Amino acid sequence: MNLQVKVRISDRNFVADAKEIALGTYHSDTQCWNVNYTYVLSRLIQEAGRWCPSYVSDLFDTWKDIDKDIKDGTLGAGQWFFAFSYDGIEGYQQVKERCEHDPCMRAYAALWVLDIRTNTFDTLMEMRLVRVL
Repeated sequence: MNLQVKVRISDRNFVADAKEIALGTYHSDTQCWNVNYTYVLSRLIQEAGRWCPSYVSDLFDTWKDIDKDIKDGTLGAGQWFFAFSYDGIEGYQQVKERCEHDPCMRAYAALWVLDIRTNTFDTLMEMRLVRVL
């Protein structure tokens, strides 16, 4: 299965193949998502261990927000950025600002995007984790 995701940061476009995919369903009785994201989170933890000698907890701070939104049923379609460097992990806003000043994004060892999609009725969810840099 070759799934591609387009990522746009400022005026740059990236196209990458999905590496990890998680599927989930929305449970209307409990009003929460049921998503098995084990492989997605495992890949992010591996990348943090590979590239970040410090500030690895930034990953868990971000994931805590994603997990909270999954459990309370408010997580919708969108993209979450995980940029790994020696100085830690940065999200979308930091990546966007850095991209404007350094179009080659040399500061990052790896850039992953968690692309979250839901169907029209918000009953099915697909998470695609893609490496774009």
